[in-house]
Parts: sequence; C-alpha cells; structure tokens
Amino acid sequence: MHKVDELLDLAAQWLLLQAADMEADAGAAPDRVAHLWCLSTTAMFPLDWTLLLDGLQAAVWQTAFSCYQSWHHLGLKRHQECKGVVLPDLELGSSCKQMAPSE
Repeated sequence: MHKVDELLDLAAQWLLLQAADMEADAGAAPDRVAHLWCLSTTAMFPLDWTLLLDGLQAAVWQTAFSCYQSWHHLGLKRHQECKGVVLPDLELGSSCKQMAPSE
C-alpha cells in the first residue's frame, strides 16, 4: 500500500497546486497564493487503511443482509398470500429490490 499512499499524497499536492493557480488567476492576494503553494510541497493524504477496510467490510455485510431480508420477505409474503394472509410491504432499499428474485 506504500505506492498507493504515495500516489494519494501526490494527488493532494496537485490539488493544492491547482487551487493556488485558480486563486492566482482570480486575482487573490499574493500571500494567500504563496501560502497554498507552500502547503502543496508538504501535503499528505492521511489514510487509515484499517478503518477504510473495516468500513468497506461493514458496508458489504449490511448490503448482503438487506438483500437477504428482501429475498426472505418476498418468499414469506408469497407463502402467506397462498394461505390468504397479506403482509404489509416493508421499506426496502432500491438495490435490494433490484436483486430480489423475480416471481
């Protein structure tokens, strides 16, 4: 991940350089442009890979669980409708509705 961290740092530096150029083109005070220019030489993109990966894992699990609930609810609803009992519709996310099995 060291190479990725380096690329993210370069992107942060480039972004500050672009901001400095835009400030200069807009006629901003020279000290403000100089400050952005100085920041761009040492800019870093702090990233905690553990937190990022934990968040991605939690999002995948939540999506999978939501889609399972949608699938399970549709199966249960069809079973209950065969018996004459109608269940109320649940509020499901759009991605789960798309992934639910067709009738």
